[in-house]
Amino acid sequence: FIQAIQGDTATSSGNALTPMMIAVIIGSMLSGQIISRTGRYRIVGIVGMTVVTLGMFLLYTMNMSTPRITTVAYMVIMGLGMGVTFPLYTLVTQNAFPIQRVGVVTAAVQFFRSIGSAVGVAILGSVVNNQFHAQFRPELVQRFNQLKAALPPQLAGQVDAQRFASGLNNLNPQVLVSADGVAQLHNQLVNAYHVPAPFADTIINLIKDALKPALFSGIQEAFLIGTILLAVGLISTSFLKEIPLRKSNVRGGALEGAAEWTVAEEAEEVGKEMVAAGLPGASSLPADDEPRLRRFKPEAQA
Repeated sequence: FIQAIQGDTATSSGNALTPMMIAVIIGSMLSGQIISRTGRYRIVGIVGMTVVTLGMFLLYTMNMSTPRITTVAYMVIMGLGMGVTFPLYTLVTQNAFPIQRVGVVTAAVQFFRSIGSAVGVAILGSVVNNQFHAQFRPELVQRFNQLKAALPPQLAGQVDAQRFASGLNNLNPQVLVSADGVAQLHNQLVNAYHVPAPFADTIINLIKDALKPALFSGIQEAFLIGTILLAVGLISTSFLKEIPLRKSNVRGGALEGAAEWTVAEEAEEVGKEMVAAGLPGASSLPADDEPRLRRFKPEAQA
C-alpha cells in the first residue's frame, strides 16, 4: 500500500513499520505487567483482540488519498493489540497443562502460529492478486483509450488498447514499485511493442494510474477479510476459561499433613515425566537409600 498506492520507496515503507513494531513491544510489556500483577488474562486477551480488530478495521477504511501519518497511526493501534495477544496465548496454553507438558504445548502453539502465518499470507496474497487482475484490465483500457484520442492519427491507428491490455494482463504490480522494474518495462514497450520512446514514459505513467485503483481494491479486500477473521478471534477469546495462574513449577504445595514420598516414588515420578518429555527415564535406586522427600501425592491434595 505504501509503495504502490502512496508512491514511496521500499526503504521508506520499511521505516513506516518501525512505529508498529515499537507498539508491539510496548503492548507486550504492558500485558505482561498487568497479568503478573492481577493474575487474570481473559480480560487482557479480550482487550488485546479488540484493539487488533479495531486497527485492522481502520486500515480497511483507508482510501487512496489517506496521508502517511494516518496509515502509521492505524498500524500503531494494531501493533499495540498484537503486542498484547502474541505472548498471552502462549501463557494461557502453558498454564492450562501440567508442567511436564509445557514444552510440548509451547511447541504446538508456535507450530500452529507458523502454519497460520504461512497459510494466511498465501490466501490473502491470492485475494489481492485476483482482485488486482480483475480490475486492472478495465482500468487500463479506459485510460489507454483516453491517451489514444490525444495521439496523432497516424500513431493512434497503430495502437490497439485491447491488445496492449492483454499483453500486460499478467503484469506483476511489484514491477512498478522499483526503479529497475520501471526501466525494464520502458525497454519492453520500446522494443517489444514498438512504442516511440517519447511516449514510453507517458504510457508507463498511464499504467501506474491504472494499477493504483486495481491494487488498492485487492488490498482493501484483504483488510476486510483480516478484520472478519480477527472478529472471530475476538469472539473465541471471550470464551477463554480463567484458570488461576500457576505460582510454581513444583508439583503440589507445601501444606501441613502432606504425605511423604519415598525416594523411589519420587524417582519413578521423575522417570515418568522424562519419558513423557521424550527422554529416557529411570527409577532404580540403591536398596539402602533411606532419605525421604516431603512431597505431595495427588491424592493427598484431594
